[in-house]
Amino acid sequence: SSMAGFRSLWGTLPAPASAKPGLVWRQLSSHQPLAVCPDGSTPLTLPQNRKLCHTAQHRRGCVVYSFGSNNDFSFEEAVLEQDERCKIHTFDPTATHVHGRNSMGKAIKQGSARLRAALSVHQTGLAHFDGLGDIPHPWNAPVLLFKMQTLPTLMTQLGHRHVHVLKIDTSGEMEVLHTLNASGFSLRAFDQVLMEIHLYHPTTSGERQRCCYGFEDVTKAFEIMRTHGFAVLSLQPASGRTFTPDTCCAEVAWVKQRGASAGRHRYFRTTNTTRHR
Repeated sequence: SSMAGFRSLWGTLPAPASAKPGLVWRQLSSHQPLAVCPDGSTPLTLPQNRKLCHTAQHRRGCVVYSFGSNNDFSFEEAVLEQDERCKIHTFDPTATHVHGRNSMGKAIKQGSARLRAALSVHQTGLAHFDGLGDIPHPWNAPVLLFKMQTLPTLMTQLGHRHVHVLKIDTSGEMEVLHTLNASGFSLRAFDQVLMEIHLYHPTTSGERQRCCYGFEDVTKAFEIMRTHGFAVLSLQPASGRTFTPDTCCAEVAWVKQRGASAGRHRYFRTTNTTRHR
C-alpha cells in the first residue's frame, strides 16, 4: 500500500504511551547527529527554532515554498534577509477564515517592501491528495473543508522542477512525506526541507487532536529523508528550549547532501516505460 511502514493515516500510539508522547523527541534527539551546511558553514538561526543554510550559493536564483502562515511572515522576512533574490510562494487556505477577510493582505502590507515584492500567496493547503480536506479543530466545532493539493500538483501548476527551500508547518505532514516517497517522487527536487512534525495537534480546548504518532512513525519519516540523501541539520522543540513529556511538535531541518545518491528515485517520472539507471 502507499502507506507501507506507516501504521495508519493518523498516528495510533496507544495509551498509556500517549500520555507522554513528547518522550519520543527526547529519545530521538539524544542520538541524532547534526550536519553542517554543505559548504561547511554554520546554519542560520531563524524564528521559531528553525535553521537554514544560506541560499546565496545557488547561482540560478532561489525558490521557496512556505506551507502554513497563520498570517505570520517572520519566516519569509528572515529568508529574504539572507538572500533577497528569493521568490517565495506561501500557501494557506485558512487565513481568511481564522483572521477575517483581507487579514492576510493587511499582514503583508505591514511587512517590508522586500516581502511585498517577493511574495506570491496561494489560497490552497498541502495534503497527500488533491481535493477538499479538513484541518484539526476542537471536537465541538464544525468541520471546515479547504482546498488541498499535493506538492507534485502545485509544482507542475507553478512550473517549478526545483525548489530550494521547502517549509511545511501544517497538519498532515507525515502523510505528505509518506505518499511522496511511495509514489516515487524524488525529494531531491528540494535542497532544504524545514518541517514541523506533530505527534498530536494541541487545540485551544486543551484536547489533543490526531493523537498520537510514536517513535516508530517518526523514525520512519527520518529514514525516508535519509534514503533521499538528506542529513538532519537541526532538531528543536517547536516552542520552548527543551523537549518535555508533553511536547507535541518538533521543528526539523534537513539539508540535501552533495553528491548523495538518489537511489531509485528520479526527479520526475514522465513515463513509466523509460527507466534511467
